[in-house]
Amino acid sequence: MNLSKTSLVLLLYSKSDIEGNKSPTEWEDIRAILASHYGSTLRFIDILNIVLTSYFELLTEPRFELNSDKYIDLLLAPIKGYSSIELYGPNTLETSYSVEQFYISMMRHILSNLRIARTDWCEEYKDYAIRKNNLLLT
Repeated sequence: MNLSKTSLVLLLYSKSDIEGNKSPTEWEDIRAILASHYGSTLRFIDILNIVLTSYFELLTEPRFELNSDKYIDLLLAPIKGYSSIELYGPNTLETSYSVEQFYISMMRHILSNLRIARTDWCEEYKDYAIRKNNLLLT
């Protein structure tokens, strides 16, 4: 498999231990790790596009063992599951969320899935992790 550099970066980032109390899935954090590849002027929509593109690339490889209901879960992420905006979903159909809240929830869902993706078979990931002095081979 020939993974993009971005997918390798996001896989490694999602599997890394993040220090401090800040969530490892805020879009500004993702922008910071992608800055060396794309520059520091990435906008929110740029980050979302990059994350989605990488996720869809990784979904095409079944050996990562990403969630079987991946598309449905991604679409429902803002209102259902651990990445939802509110823990138990919206109280009513009239509940309003910002566009940023909605898509951050989707990015959190993606990074959560990447964190548990199976990578032990992927030599590209292992080589990249070793080069980055990060032996996260699970």
